[in-house]
Amino acid sequence: MLLCFARSVRQSRRFKGTFSRIPCDPIVLSQRRTFVDHNSRFWNAPRRLFREESLSNVCGHLSFCLLGASYVTQDILSLRSLAMGGISLSILFQYFRAIPLWIPIRWNGLFLAINGVMVAVLVKERDEANRMAPWQRNLFETDFKSMGFTEVEFCRLLETSKRLKKAKNAMICIEGVPQDKMYFVLSGEIEVQSKVPNETSSRTIAMIESNSFIGEMTYLTHLQESSERPSAEVATASCVCSKDTEVLEWNFSDLTTYLQQPANRGVANALQAKLSNDLRLKLKKLNRRQSTNNSE
Repeated sequence: MLLCFARSVRQSRRFKGTFSRIPCDPIVLSQRRTFVDHNSRFWNAPRRLFREESLSNVCGHLSFCLLGASYVTQDILSLRSLAMGGISLSILFQYFRAIPLWIPIRWNGLFLAINGVMVAVLVKERDEANRMAPWQRNLFETDFKSMGFTEVEFCRLLETSKRLKKAKNAMICIEGVPQDKMYFVLSGEIEVQSKVPNETSSRTIAMIESNSFIGEMTYLTHLQESSERPSAEVATASCVCSKDTEVLEWNFSDLTTYLQQPANRGVANALQAKLSNDLRLKLKKLNRRQSTNNSE
């Protein structure tokens, strides 16, 4: 049995030596080498990826991620902040390479500076809006916020107004006289009077209390007029302070110029909604008053 085992081992060694001396086909060797190369590439791909990705390439990928996030952001401050982050990483990607790309680096530096200035302006406006006076905060929360105004837009609208105090029996506007100002009643009460046809006397048609506009109908007509027509419209009724009153005053021309600026389109839309809602409430009160008088 041992002799048979030794003979089998000797034959296997002889066969192995013979096989090792047989020349291999070059095509077979190339195929075997290609299979080994592909196999090593497959298993080592993640390791090679993390090894070859430099900090510059990482900055490039993050730059495009931030820029993509800015495209789906509605808040303008967040949008500009994301854009600044993307531009900054893009500059790093373009600089830390074999040959820095100076043309896009310079242009991106300019865009970064522009966005930085605009972000500073937006932060300043929001900080001022957060530090509104108590009466401004109360007016915004109770009357303007529901009409679509943001805090910044509300502050912009107040910047174009004047806060005035009117004594009792002071005239706000006179019927038939050109009017170029709009008012918002902060406190007090105003009596709206209209002339009686074929008579010199006037009758009271409405009472305007706080948180209401005066002259909004005339102002809306002013917005629709053409350039050939006069800049001031005629008041359709007289308004008299029945007691000491505090108002905000806007000049038609100054307010229109301000609202026509592209940056203030949101203010213009919100103000138009507020004026329309104020007119609706006034007409509703007027109809109720007339129905009460007719029943009496």
